[in-house]
Amino acid sequence: MPSGNAVFVRNLLKLSKITGHMDYEKKAEEIILAFVDIIHLAPHAFTQMMMAYQITQNESSEIVICGKRDLSQTQEIIHKYQRMYCPDKTVILKDDAFSHKLSELAPYTKYQQVVAEKVNVYYCKGHVCEKVDNLPQTKT
Repeated sequence: MPSGNAVFVRNLLKLSKITGHMDYEKKAEEIILAFVDIIHLAPHAFTQMMMAYQITQNESSEIVICGKRDLSQTQEIIHKYQRMYCPDKTVILKDDAFSHKLSELAPYTKYQQVVAEKVNVYYCKGHVCEKVDNLPQTKT
């Protein structure tokens, strides 16, 4: 079971990667450094903290799904991406209800728009996004 500190660090790092606010990452690194001596003594007891540290070493990877929340196609695509194993990815839903707020929190999503009954998916690496043309297969 992960420690509360490890979960907190991982959440801070995820927030940093999503929002681009580096102060979250700085705080997470300070917490990791506070535990570094103990981690060296018993690394097997700090696997989640070390996994969180790995996030600081990799470029962020976000999948932004633009679509209406209640559409079955949107839900199917969200579930497909959530089931894919990629520990550093973050799946973000951008729908009409929170489109403006998300654009404020994660400025790199500003130009990704929800279009009528269509679902668009963008893959973002380091806050640079490209539209995904070959979506995971969904049920018909």
